[in-house]
Parts: sequence; C-alpha cells; structure tokens
Amino acid sequence: MLATNLPEAYDIFAVAQRTRSSATALLFEMDRDQAIELLLLHSCAHPDFNHPKWESGFIGMLRPFGGELIEDNYHEVVACIGCLAGELQSEAPVDKRIVSSLWGICHTARAWGVEEDGMLRRNRLISDEQVRTLDEWVDAISYATTTLLDGEDLDSALAQYRQQQGAS
Repeated sequence: MLATNLPEAYDIFAVAQRTRSSATALLFEMDRDQAIELLLLHSCAHPDFNHPKWESGFIGMLRPFGGELIEDNYHEVVACIGCLAGELQSEAPVDKRIVSSLWGICHTARAWGVEEDGMLRRNRLISDEQVRTLDEWVDAISYATTTLLDGEDLDSALAQYRQQQGAS
C-alpha cells in the first residue's frame, strides 16, 4: 500500500523553494514510503493517474510539454535518491519499484526529450538549452543511481548533482 502522508513531502519542498535550500538537504525529512511514492509519481508509474504530480512530475511535465522544464522535479528525484541511498547501496535486493522508477525516468526523458528523433526534438517543442538541461539532469540521476548500486557513498553519488548546483 502506498503512503498516505505524501502531502507533507510537498510542503517540505515548498519550504525548500522559499528558502532556496537544496532538496537534498531535506531528504532526512522524507521517509522511505514517501520517497518511493514520489518516484512512482515522477515516473508516471503510480496507480493514481489522477494525482496532480502524475501530470506535472518529471515525466509528466514532458507530455504534453508545456514549454518549461520544472526544476523542482529534478531536485525532488535527487532527494528521493538520497533518502533511499542506504537501500540502493545494500547487498540486499532493492525494491523493484525504486529501480524501475529511476530507470524509467532516465530512459523516458532521454527518449522523449534528449534524443534527436524523440518527440519533443522532432516536433521542435524543446529548445537546445532545455535539451542540454534535461540531459544534465538525467546524467546526474543515472550517475547517482549507478554509483549507489555499486556500493559507493552518497557524497560520491551526488558529486555531479552538487557540481551542477555550483557546490563543491
């Protein structure tokens, strides 16, 4: 059963936006169930397709594409990765929903928005700058995921994300 207290996570991200805090700094405020539910929404794999985040999340923002990449989605996905880092690093089997959501986000975003023959580029709906941004986001998400699955620490996994944010 999916968590029912997800709105608390949204409030956390609203505070982060107002205070210009990094979403990764807030990962300790999110529990495992909230992180999984949020990843399912961002990947459009959540069973509640009427949920607003289903349409405005990481993949939802791309179809239909409204002309704007929603940066908060990127930070939320990274915060989920941070929250779930221990599970991703573990030698124990990882919850399939986590891996499926993360790879689904990366694969679909690349296929739709980064690849030359993807629907957004083919139809000239996304600018070159937006393609670069989306590609950087997907690279950082896939790097963090792969690094954690390889058993590396969270600090190493988020190096690319922090570099993009101008932090060391």
